[in-house]
Amino acid sequence: VWVPRYRVACPICRPKLEALSWLSPWERVTRCLAENVVRLCRTLPVKQVAEFYGLDWDAVKTLDTAALAEQLLPVEWPSVVR
Repeated sequence: VWVPRYRVACPICRPKLEALSWLSPWERVTRCLAENVVRLCRTLPVKQVAEFYGLDWDAVKTLDTAALAEQLLPVEWPSVVR
């Protein structure tokens, strides 16, 4: 999908690209598709999800890994003892 976006030149803030609510910065898939991919990854292997949506395995794995990283709390290393 090709979506034209406006680029605004601000002398103070530097050039800015129009933000779209349904597209995360630097992503090649929409937020809705990413959410659906992650939801399906909860029950199916990454390979099958990639085949279902016609996406590359690496793209699906990246989306799944990012979603898992958001859900998990950061590990507090000082509380870990040996």
